[in-house]
Amino acid sequence: MRKTIVIATVMALAGGGAGVAIGAATFARADDHTPRTEVVRTTTTTTRVEAPPAAPPITTTTTTRDEREDHGELRVRRLVLTRGIEGREPIDELDALELDERLERVYAFLDVANDADEARALTITFEREGGDEVTGHVDLEVPARVGRWRTWAFTRHIDRAGTWRVVVRDDAGRELASHTFDVR
Repeated sequence: MRKTIVIATVMALAGGGAGVAIGAATFARADDHTPRTEVVRTTTTTTRVEAPPAAPPITTTTTTRDEREDHGELRVRRLVLTRGIEGREPIDELDALELDERLERVYAFLDVANDADEARALTITFEREGGDEVTGHVDLEVPARVGRWRTWAFTRHIDRAGTWRVVVRDDAGRELASHTFDVR
């Protein structure tokens, strides 16, 4: 019994073309794995294939230390005004307070990231708009190289009606985040 195997090969040709070579090999017996090759027939087909358009060059941006500081290595991911903290999370989200609620404390919850190689300081204040009232003045430190740092500040001194803001500033005094709320 003779066994014939058909072989097809796809190849790239000089000049951008592609070709297919087809041939056959015959073996004396099906169980004989010693090749006794005869080329029965060979054909070659050439097809011109256009190369795909060149991809745009890959560009990378390297940020220097000074540029990182300019863009703020310290980021406030979340700022929430709340009545309290449980399990390191705010228990609610406030946009307004009623003076007759007589809250013991009003909290500013922060979720912060610090990409800097050193710890960074934050200052949180509660400021009444249209007046000179500022309370809180809580200084917090965010450790170096943390992607998520949850912390909070509170005040007991929001006792006048009006529009208030909780403001987060970095150690250079730049405002990083704020949240406006009404006190009625």
